[in-house]
Amino acid sequence: VFGRYSIEYFVNDASTAFAFSRIEQKSMKIGICGTYCKTELSGGVFILGSRRFESPAIYALSAGDAQQMSTRTINQIIGQYTESELSTAVLESRFDGDDELLIVRLARHTLVFNLTAAKKIGADNAWSVLSTGVSGAPWIACNGVFVPYLNKWLYGSAADGAIFALDYESAAQDGDYCEMEFETPLIEAPFARIGKIELNTVTGFQAEQTNCFISTSIDGELESSEYVQLYGNKGDYATRFVAWGFGYYNKQLSLRVRTLSKDKVNFSKLTVTYG
Repeated sequence: VFGRYSIEYFVNDASTAFAFSRIEQKSMKIGICGTYCKTELSGGVFILGSRRFESPAIYALSAGDAQQMSTRTINQIIGQYTESELSTAVLESRFDGDDELLIVRLARHTLVFNLTAAKKIGADNAWSVLSTGVSGAPWIACNGVFVPYLNKWLYGSAADGAIFALDYESAAQDGDYCEMEFETPLIEAPFARIGKIELNTVTGFQAEQTNCFISTSIDGELESSEYVQLYGNKGDYATRFVAWGFGYYNKQLSLRVRTLSKDKVNFSKLTVTYG
């Protein structure tokens, strides 16, 4: 039984007065923000909630204990919402291939946690923000259900209520372009000249060229002008994405990479050459 600041466990002992007895040893002083702020994943339960006088976060429940899974960045996003707004949040889970995914649908953001990746490389590297289009709108899909006889995941559209299946061949949403973005941590490069930046990716599968944008920052806040390049035609498997001549940096820099495409984009390695 989930409350706002407590989670209680009961066992069916078929007693005459009340069929369930409370298991006092397993009760927890943590609760959920709303009715749908919980879901099962990988044999456990994940919640959006908090203890009394604590900020809400994402937790994994196990054996009478709650382990926080959300990172500082994710908690900052959750912190933008009021208690009333969080009460309408929805947690969903999806087991797809080798990926165990937790999806957190908030009013203005859609967060996804890859539990499979977290087990291998840590929770800090397993969170993403899903969006639709290029304006940062929340992910359009909601209420996913796996249909065995179709062997597909079906979702409803938050925009118009249409039902659609996940398409693994394309990144387009409602036939429109999709933006992907990631940032690196700050890289220590005192008094260094950045000579070359190369992104390793699998090219040749795209139906059309992908627009790729790279910018740098010395403090993780202010961004430089973007370097823009097209790459990847169908059948062109030898394409390399290389950017040259980013100049001198006094102490450190971070990189931000954006793409605009209807095709799936998968970067496997980022190499920065400096001296």
